[in-house]
Amino acid sequence: MIPPPRTRLPSYRTADCPGAAPKNGSFSESLRARGSDVDVMILVQGRTKTPRAIAAVVGPATHEVVVVERLTTIDGEPAAILRSSLPADRFAGLMR
Repeated sequence: MIPPPRTRLPSYRTADCPGAAPKNGSFSESLRARGSDVDVMILVQGRTKTPRAIAAVVGPATHEVVVVERLTTIDGEPAAILRSSLPADRFAGLMR
């Protein structure tokens, strides 16, 4: 289990980051716009009891979450593994 961060990381405006994704765009979209080949593959998708660290953020009323882990590759090379924990009652459609 990953503990919640103890300090806040600085936030940056898009204008402060040359080549950053447009305000309403995604990281993948910004890389594609610069000519990179970006692919995302779902590694894990399932429903589970909300871990304590997640419940501390979303609140104890969220009993289950849908967990989605994705591998992002850039130009064929692994670049990131992203994990999302989404409240199951709001995102039940992901499990169909």
